[in-house]
Amino acid sequence: MFRSRSLPTALVLLLCCSYVARASADPHHASYLKAKQLVEHTIATLASTNGSFVYTRERHRFYHSPKPWQTIDRQMRGRFMLVDAGSGLFVADTMLLHDKKFPSYQYLDRKTFADIDYGDTTAGASTTDDRDDFLYQSSIFTPRLVLQDFLRSAESRFFKFVSGKTASILYVAAGDRHITIVIDPATSLVSTIDVMYADDMLGDVVRRVEYLLYDSSGRSRYPSHVEERTFGILMNDLRIKRETIRADSTLIVARIPTGYNLAPPAAKAKPVITSTRYNEHIYFFELQPAATRVLLVNFKDYLLIAEAPLSAENGELILTKAHELFPKKQIKYFLFGHHHPWYLGGVRALVHAGVTILSQPQDTNYIRQLVTFTHHLHPDLLEKEPRALRLQTFDSTIEIGDDKVLMQILPIGAMSQHTDDYLMYYFPKYKLLFEDDLIGISKDKPLRAASIRQKGLYDGIKMYGLDVDTIVQSWPVDTTSETIVPFANLEESVRLIKK
Repeated sequence: MFRSRSLPTALVLLLCCSYVARASADPHHASYLKAKQLVEHTIATLASTNGSFVYTRERHRFYHSPKPWQTIDRQMRGRFMLVDAGSGLFVADTMLLHDKKFPSYQYLDRKTFADIDYGDTTAGASTTDDRDDFLYQSSIFTPRLVLQDFLRSAESRFFKFVSGKTASILYVAAGDRHITIVIDPATSLVSTIDVMYADDMLGDVVRRVEYLLYDSSGRSRYPSHVEERTFGILMNDLRIKRETIRADSTLIVARIPTGYNLAPPAAKAKPVITSTRYNEHIYFFELQPAATRVLLVNFKDYLLIAEAPLSAENGELILTKAHELFPKKQIKYFLFGHHHPWYLGGVRALVHAGVTILSQPQDTNYIRQLVTFTHHLHPDLLEKEPRALRLQTFDSTIEIGDDKVLMQILPIGAMSQHTDDYLMYYFPKYKLLFEDDLIGISKDKPLRAASIRQKGLYDGIKMYGLDVDTIVQSWPVDTTSETIVPFANLEESVRLIKK
């Protein structure tokens, strides 16, 4: 009897000794074990696995705004509930807009994710990336799912554990997101969660969720006041209360189609650039899938590029194509028609190439931000080889040219009904106007009355007294939109407003 009991005990002692020996010999593993233990204790401190909550929410979102960094603001209210033994989440979020309510529903468990967007009635097609996005965005409601994501992650994804007055856990999550969880060891409560991800234009973007207040009534605790910020700008402000009535997840579960499955993420399309010669001085580059037309002006002694969409990668393609066409000419200037990503997103490549950026004064701070933002996660050339920004400002109409070609840069700003920094480019010799995106004329439908943006473009042309035959538009270069438009068509669309 003694021998049959002593063998398992010896094995246990041997395993324990091996475990302690590995921890002492491998500081990274020991650090991981400490982090894991703290996270497990923190999860145990949070609300039970079947908790149900109501909330009010102020939501702010960046949009294609008149000025950089402006947000569109919405009042929301809703409820959320932990599902799948605390490993999943159901959210019923309602947007309040013009005295109307637009509900949305999201459901995540260990097997699936479904999303019914605001005002829709059935779950739309979702990808595994959509599921991951929701998981990390769920931290505005509860830190639980991110904590569990850390526990599910392989030890090889663990990066660092720093312990002191607060404990910081850093790990690499799905989609190459870098997550930092800060926990107060004294209370085992999460203080902040930072999710850092790569953006082609903005670089290393950090979403910080801060748990400002916890409700401690009952045996478990939950965050009752949560704020989320990006670039220091408030994105979400939630006030949360526990409720005794369980939320009804059948509002979405019953509407998930039979055979519904998450699709794999779409492969990122490789950018393609083509060039078109308009005349000896004007060339157009078309980039897909950005659906953007770039203007290249060939002056006697140098080149000017106008517009660079979305990313430094596109900016590099534009530079390469320009050098192919004119290998001996300096690219001297870069110009953008307004500050939105389709026209300024590739500016970092131009800065790296030593090109002078022409800008109105109101955009200079934004340009400096784009140039100095870090791109550690997906380094571009400017991250690898920093170069000084060459910036030249103008605050009124300017002309660039020589004895062969003249280009007028004409601000129309808020008249565009789009942005406060809007520009048009005019070539008097060719009666040609280039602008970014104000015209919305279809290729296969009858001409309609001009939109307010289209009317703004017309008013700008008339204000400057321009003699225009042809308008060339930068975006969208696709199969349905007219982007090379006779001025007569624009004028007729304005006449249709009066009719």
